[in-house]
Amino acid sequence: MSISPNGRYYAWLQQENDENLIVVYDTQKDATTVKRTGDKIKNRSINFATNEYVVLPASSTQRFYSRLNPLEYSGAFSFNLATGEVKRLLLGTQDLYLSQTGLGRIIGVNEDDASVFMPAWDNKSTPRYNLYKVSLETGRGVLTAPGSWRTTDWFVSAQGDVLAREDFDHEKNEYALYSYSDGKAEKIFTQKTHLPEISSEALSQDEKTLLLADTSQNLTQVLAIELSSGKQHQWPIANQQEDIDHGRQSQTHRCKIRWIPAQLSVYRKTSAVIG
Repeated sequence: MSISPNGRYYAWLQQENDENLIVVYDTQKDATTVKRTGDKIKNRSINFATNEYVVLPASSTQRFYSRLNPLEYSGAFSFNLATGEVKRLLLGTQDLYLSQTGLGRIIGVNEDDASVFMPAWDNKSTPRYNLYKVSLETGRGVLTAPGSWRTTDWFVSAQGDVLAREDFDHEKNEYALYSYSDGKAEKIFTQKTHLPEISSEALSQDEKTLLLADTSQNLTQVLAIELSSGKQHQWPIANQQEDIDHGRQSQTHRCKIRWIPAQLSVYRKTSAVIG
């Protein structure tokens, strides 16, 4: 189940007679409507992006001109609750590499112009992990910030401005964090490592500081980095008397932060918004 940003609508997935349905409850009208997404889309979950659009992380069987056999495409679809129109997000985006996984990840939403921000690989001779602004109405994406083959993650503000980028160079064994506080990429932190031992965990509410989990010293530490200056603050993980739980499982080194010092309670998690 998902709730619209204005709190008016509740939406959930339902299946009847092998048919995929979206059920929407309007709290103001006390009325329920049923929308059909079609048989070709295999829905996994539902999330409101705006009051008018829900996003469906899902899969569907697609045929591409460059491939002989059909491909089970896994990504995200937008669904217009008023018209029932379904759009595959990132479809028609210029220079996008088609046969890639993880296309359903959304790291930011701009409600004002009904768009979302999604990282994806392009089809250059040396592919880059770029950030795209994607229209929920058309599904097409526009390049917002170019990455590189080293790029592993992106961070955006609530307004969709690029804040930071993470890279890992397996040839140089180097993790790097880039800040976009002045509009262009500036390297503010590096760490020599065979495997990344740092994972992003949270962003301050003023969007000026990134909170990382650092396991490089055989003890998980909280590392806060100011995006404008690269200035660092470190805290060891607090004990179980701290009742603030901002934890999430890291996909890199399987370390989990569970208790964070109380002064960091103003941070919000940086994990994907959708997907």
